[in-house]
Formats: sequence, C-alpha cells, structure tokens
Amino acid sequence: MRHRFWSILGLSVLVAVGAGCGGGGSSAPVPVATPSSAPSPQGLPQGTLYVAGGEGITAFPLAAQGAATPSRTVGYFGGGSDANPPWHAVSAVGTGAGGAMIVGVQGFWAGQDGGPPPSYSCQLYVFAASANGQPFPNPLSSPACSGDLYPAAVVGRANGDIDYLAQPYGGQAQIIRIRASDGSSIVRLTAASGDWFAGFTEDATGNIYVTNGSMVKEYNGQNDVAQSAPARTVALSVSANFLAVAPDGTIYAAPLNTGSIEAISVSGATRTVGPFTKQIRAIATDSWGELYAGLTVSGGGSTEVDVFAANATGNAPLRVLTNPVTGTPDGAPEIVKGIAIAQ
Repeated sequence: MRHRFWSILGLSVLVAVGAGCGGGGSSAPVPVATPSSAPSPQGLPQGTLYVAGGEGITAFPLAAQGAATPSRTVGYFGGGSDANPPWHAVSAVGTGAGGAMIVGVQGFWAGQDGGPPPSYSCQLYVFAASANGQPFPNPLSSPACSGDLYPAAVVGRANGDIDYLAQPYGGQAQIIRIRASDGSSIVRLTAASGDWFAGFTEDATGNIYVTNGSMVKEYNGQNDVAQSAPARTVALSVSANFLAVAPDGTIYAAPLNTGSIEAISVSGATRTVGPFTKQIRAIATDSWGELYAGLTVSGGGSTEVDVFAANATGNAPLRVLTNPVTGTPDGAPEIVKGIAIAQ
C-alpha cells in the first residue's frame, strides 16, 4: 500500500458585499425587483466550505463561485500494485469545535484465494482549521469504529464531541459518540431491525435526524444515549441518502441520484429544490440557511456545488462552484463524497 499527500498553497480571501441606498425629494421610492440569482441582502457569507472527493478535501471561501482556486487542500491517497490491492477513500467530512475539519476514511482489503479473509478499516481524523496538506494527524482512537463499519457521516459538536454514523457493510447502523473529555466512545443509537440509516445529521440542540428509506426519523438527542423511539417521523416522496437541517429547523433530504431535494419546514410545509440532471452526492446548510448541493456527473467526472437561497424552489442557484473536486493524482473519477461548512 502506498500513501501520498498533496497540497495547494493559497490564501482565503473573503469579500463582503453590501448595498447602500440614498436619495432625496418627495417622490416615492421605486421598488427594485431582485432576481433569484442575486446574493442575499446580507451580502456574501463568510466562512469555509470543505468539499470532499474520494482522495482529498479542498477548502474554499463560502462565497467562492465559478472556477475558483482552492485556498487549501488536504489529501489522503492509498493504493497498491497487485490485482487486488487495499484501498482507502474519504467517506465523510464534517466540522467541529474551533472550525476543525473532521474526516472519515474507509478502507477495504478484499483478500486473495488461499490468503487472509477480507478485512476493513474505519478511521477518523481531526485537522486544525488551518490544516493544509501535511502534517497528517494520527487517527482518533475509537473502538466502536472497527470491524466492517465505516464512517458515513460525521457531526462535530461545539463542546468537542464528535458524533458519526457508523455504517456496516452488513448489519445494523449505529450513531457513535467520541467524547472530547476522555476520547472514549459510546453507542448513542442503534438502528432498529429493518431500519437502514443512510443519512445522518443533528440540529443545534443535538437532536438526531436519520433517513430510513422514504422517511426522516428525529430522535431526542439531548443526552449521550438517544431515546430509542423517534420523537417524530417525516414522510418523503423519495428514498433519501443525505440530510441537512437549517437554523430555522427546515429539514432538507436528498436522494443519491438525479432528482430534487425536498425541504420540510417546522410547520410541515414542503417545497422542492431542483430537479438536477447530475447526481446529488451531498447537502449542507450555512448559518443563513442557504442550501449547498454537491453534484457529480453520473459515473464521475464533472463536479460542482450549487448554492440556493434559504427559501428557494426550483433550480435557480445564487452561485455555482465548478469542479471543486478535480485532478486526483491516480486518475480516479472525480466524485463529491461530502461537503461541510465552518463559520
């Protein structure tokens, strides 16, 4: 197995754009229509957008659009020269206390005839907010992240705790917490028999949201161990793989294919963002409630992140970041594996 690291050195430049108005006279002001593609009246958001590919994570200012150059890149690469090599790939990205970036990595060794049986690896890394390429930190010690599990989604808490969806190749999914106080792990929630947790996120108060086919289940997550029965369920029109919860409580759920993102408000009102002709591979929201959708051409290739206003419907993004995942050294297809926001 070989490992290589890569980085692009640069500076994050955040530009705040404001709008002023003035004038005199007794004439009534003339209202100005704002096109759906215009930035929010608040200006442009400040913070960092992390876009994960299978082999690395690129960092951009939140306001980045077009063919922007990454401000930083953190890479993780694995491979081998025989016909059945071990491989490692980024499987999740999140942000935590102090703007730290949390990366989940899955590994697999298929084994060979007459040799060792298949084996798996599951690793979580925490990078400083300013991390750029190397040095690469040691993985977190997490006994629960072992066996045939891999981190499918990760959420960092303000107190330093890390919660992640431990997805098995077979068996029941679990939500695992790594305590910041002592590094110990605890199982917060286990999928009931017949449930399949494909997506996972949390809101600001710690409530847990998971997708189970064409349904979102919300669990009371105020304590280390969540309630075993959901506090509520929300029906969806499609089977969803990705979840995000906006500051106002709006739930966004998206399928792993072409289609639309469903938005469900606290009152139960629904709307859709899309449809998209590219595969939806990740979604996230920022502190303003703007929606970020990571998209990939089917089979890998062209990638983008489309950003929508908090109350958007249809497919009229405020801005589009083109090809944020590109140029993998070993020629693997470019695929968005996750997006995360630090503010």
